[in-house]
Amino acid sequence: MRIDPADEIIRAEEIKREKQTKIDKVTRIVAIVVAALSTYFFFIKILFL
Repeated sequence: MRIDPADEIIRAEEIKREKQTKIDKVTRIVAIVVAALSTYFFFIKILFL
């Protein structure tokens, strides 16, 4: 049975999209955490140093 190359490309694109959405979510969470920590340390520095 022969596999249509277009089907393989479509499946590969779906996998890429899934991976990209996971990467986007992780990147967003990391960016929020870094922003929160840097803001927290910035205020500590202003208030106590």
